[in-house]
Amino acid sequence: MDVLTRSATPRTAVSPAPADTALISMPFGPISMPSIGLGLLSAGLASKEIRSRTLYFNLKFAGRLGTERYIRISRYHPPYDQIGDWIFSAALFGDDAEATQRYIDEILKGRTTAFREGHYTNRPYPDEHIEMLLEARRLAPAFLEECAAEVLATRPRIVGFTTTFEQNVASLSLARLIKEAAPETLIVFGGANCEGSMGQALVRHFPFVDVAVSGEGDTAFPLLAEQFLRDGTIPLFKSVSCQDARRRRSRQLMAQPAPPVVMDSLPFCEYDDFFEQVERYGVDAGEVHWIPFETSRGCWWGEKHHCTFCGLNGAVMTYRSKSDQRAFDELLYLTDRYPNRAVQVVDNILDNRYFKTLLPRLAELDQEFELFYEVKANLKKEQLRLMKRVGITSIQPGIESLSTEVLALMRKGISGIQNVQLLKWSKELGIDVQWNILWGFPGETAEGYAETARLIPLLVHLQPPASVPPIRLDRFSPNFDQAEQMGFRDVAPYPAALLTYHALPPEAVFELSYYFIYDQAHWDTALGYTRPVAEQWSRWQRLHPAADLFFVDKGSALLLWDLRDDAPDHRPVTVLDGARRLVYLGCDAIRTAASLSRDLGLEEGAVQAALDDLTSRGLMMREGSSYLSLAIPTGVYQPNARVLRRVEQHLQRVGVAA
Repeated sequence: MDVLTRSATPRTAVSPAPADTALISMPFGPISMPSIGLGLLSAGLASKEIRSRTLYFNLKFAGRLGTERYIRISRYHPPYDQIGDWIFSAALFGDDAEATQRYIDEILKGRTTAFREGHYTNRPYPDEHIEMLLEARRLAPAFLEECAAEVLATRPRIVGFTTTFEQNVASLSLARLIKEAAPETLIVFGGANCEGSMGQALVRHFPFVDVAVSGEGDTAFPLLAEQFLRDGTIPLFKSVSCQDARRRRSRQLMAQPAPPVVMDSLPFCEYDDFFEQVERYGVDAGEVHWIPFETSRGCWWGEKHHCTFCGLNGAVMTYRSKSDQRAFDELLYLTDRYPNRAVQVVDNILDNRYFKTLLPRLAELDQEFELFYEVKANLKKEQLRLMKRVGITSIQPGIESLSTEVLALMRKGISGIQNVQLLKWSKELGIDVQWNILWGFPGETAEGYAETARLIPLLVHLQPPASVPPIRLDRFSPNFDQAEQMGFRDVAPYPAALLTYHALPPEAVFELSYYFIYDQAHWDTALGYTRPVAEQWSRWQRLHPAADLFFVDKGSALLLWDLRDDAPDHRPVTVLDGARRLVYLGCDAIRTAASLSRDLGLEEGAVQAALDDLTSRGLMMREGSSYLSLAIPTGVYQPNARVLRRVEQHLQRVGVAA
């Protein structure tokens, strides 16, 4: 029997226990880890002795589709195509044949002429992928009926949905069915899709959504649930949007702020329901990689200088972090309760205080961790070493560009040479770096990208960016909030959103959307001056697996292997001695000629001559008066097998035994 049409009957029958509140995660939420939002709310409700049950219907749909197919749909397409939402749109709005065919033609088959050239690359999906999406869409109505029956069997008085990115339409579809079957049930939406005006729009355009909670619901939702279960009214916090009927029933006439979230007072998350349902719904447990963990909220950099393209945090940018003791205790609790799982820290940025508090404490433990963190790229090498010792093996440093000029337009507060320094040290220490090169910023010049295109051939031994896309216009970003002043014209939802929410007027879709398309005066020229960067990026990806630039220091001489070029006549070996060796080693971190002269005790003229020679050979990077060696020292770092084969082949060509 085909996996798409097999029965959805759970492997093990479960008698639903009554619950005051049902908390729901719908497709296409990730199945690689549980929801930290629902984990926090479940624990918060328990602290008020409110019975709740968490239902991971994203796992249920993954079990129905097959894990691999679910992952292909949820992970491997641009988020602005909104494929996950479109799969459930007919169940919510009815199947409009014209809108369905337009989505297939314009989004899936890439036949549209409506998208603005250079801003939206609409590549066609393979026919077999399109058929998989259509079959998933056909399964949606029956799946939703089964989910509604499972929810109603627990007889909840409140049903809460978490909705982020492509969970909106599936959540709305199920909420409508529940409301039709049990009108007295309070339907509450929360999550990133409810932030600010988006939550208000959900309540305004979908009457079966009683309440939308914007922003942090950790204190607001348990208090809301407690009051509603007690007397049927709703506290009108400023972060809560309600249907008018519910608003009239409230005893509170003036909206008040919800009690503030105190980071150390948050409960420890419970994810038992998630792992029980992974097994029950037959999801491949090998694809469940992460335990989400939180040590801070907001962004300490964004508080001072909000990056122009960043739409994270919504209106709550204020940075708050847990004490090192609380973070320490919680991490040990989670890794003990859910062993053999990597930990994904969901913070927007690592608290710099932790380099002196939390991380040294973790490093002293006789315990291996596997952690992911988002960081700022201006880290020192000793900080990266400490992170590696702790088990932070993957980072997202927000590099975004190798051009200092473009980085200044973003308000990143960092230089291109600092970003390269981080990439170099991360390779040496074995830390994976997740990053992209962005373009299309108002005020950028062709020279910034020409310099990047000239630089990339020197960096092919370092980890390449995952992509080189134009910037998106995301809600809550300065670019969006100040679109006209920034030079963004004709701002509109992506075409996929208009076709997914085809029953709503365009202005309603605008209110619900997070991603937007736009025009800029310099698009045509930007396409030209960024093309060399895209071409060099493709070459970078091709060469990187067998490319390297490393050295072995023999004391009196430094033997440097340059395997960044795949030309057959390339001569990969350079020997550095005397001042050139000292200067090269001295530029492991970014240095100036004056500081090197002082520290090495050499004449500045001799230092500058060595810097000029090494830069001309492409062995160092120069930015203004700053220099950085690009080769990786062997020791902690060891070249991979493909690189070592190239070394051996060269030695054989010159008649030296390996």
